[in-house]
Amino acid sequence: MTSNIYGIKKSLSKILKFYFVWVIALIWNTFIMFYVSDYLKYDYKISIFIIFIYNMTLIFYLQKKFTFNNKKNSHKQLLHFFILLIALLSVSFIFVPYCKETFHLSSYLSLFIISLIITIINFIVQNYLIFKE
Repeated sequence: MTSNIYGIKKSLSKILKFYFVWVIALIWNTFIMFYVSDYLKYDYKISIFIIFIYNMTLIFYLQKKFTFNNKKNSHKQLLHFFILLIALLSVSFIFVPYCKETFHLSSYLSLFIISLIITIINFIVQNYLIFKE
């Protein structure tokens, strides 16, 4: 019974840390978008590119060290992490318009629903495949 409670606490701790990392990334994304697009007056596409590269490295590092406390080979994990991000981004591009057209939802609501599903998938893949203990 005690080990089961410990396992639940450990899983809950990982989930909370996982979301905390994404909140940190969201704050940085907003800052980068504002700084590059509004302050430096570059096209927003440049901001998005910088955010993607920055997020890939920041989130990978924070999830690896902070959330999953993983000490394995980083290069292979980074490649898998990158593939996961590209796959999840592709899912968004496919299913947001699908939800919008099929269920007559707004783009924002479609994106919100898909983001919830993607976040769950993202956590599961990172926890059980990429940063597996």
